[in-house]
Amino acid sequence: MWRVVPSVPLPWMAAVAVSLALLSGCALAGELEGAAGLQLTVSEPTQQRPSPAVASVPQEPEWVVRQCRPPKSLCGLTVKELEQGGFLDFRASAVDGGAGLRLLSPFAVTRIEPLDRGRCPAKLCAAHVALAGLLEQLLREGYYTQSVALLPGSAIVTLRTERIDRTLKVLKGSCRFNLVARCADLDTWLQEDKKSGGPCGFAQTRVFVAAATAPAFVGAASFTPLGATPVLGAEALRSASFDAGAVKVYELVYVHKICRNEMALVRNG
Repeated sequence: MWRVVPSVPLPWMAAVAVSLALLSGCALAGELEGAAGLQLTVSEPTQQRPSPAVASVPQEPEWVVRQCRPPKSLCGLTVKELEQGGFLDFRASAVDGGAGLRLLSPFAVTRIEPLDRGRCPAKLCAAHVALAGLLEQLLREGYYTQSVALLPGSAIVTLRTERIDRTLKVLKGSCRFNLVARCADLDTWLQEDKKSGGPCGFAQTRVFVAAATAPAFVGAASFTPLGATPVLGAEALRSASFDAGAVKVYELVYVHKICRNEMALVRNG
């Protein structure tokens, strides 16, 4: 059974606030179990605003972000790839060739769990066996594909980016993974943005990290994508193993704000 483990001391750990007020003027309110307050800012993907001619076009968004820097800011091509089954990659490049797991600082860490020792009674456990319960749960929740990246003794499982509403609830149905305003649930998903005067929505990406050591988080300003190791499918877990007594599973949440001409990371500081 998955549960929040509040006793794990993590100086970098943040959780989602019960009520969130974004600096842009969009209200995103919600509650997650074991939540603590966050100070939120929205990263600016570029200093140059889109031209009035582009902003006034009545058709669907063109995502004219000048600097496409996934996963911090996304443009049209990246958004289409996500809708077609692609995944974001939050892994950060190593510092001075050092080892260890480094990730973009998340919006929140929502839970930390030990491995299921019922599945892994021995010290060394195959990764696909250790995470079988998690993968079964994700299938029940409608996540039929996952992206898996491996490091020695650890794994990162990333889910598809999906729509969420004002209460952080996933908007399921045919529009779940559709990140532009062309589906039937606009009244539920979009809300007025006081900064731009147009409608904006939000999307989340859930990431599960199985590791013996807590991942190091990198702020958005200094984040550089890893970009070297390919991200593999879930079958890659069959080629990895964990120290069952040491590995914990961390669930991270990343949130993006989606407006007419930009999709930018909502960050925790």
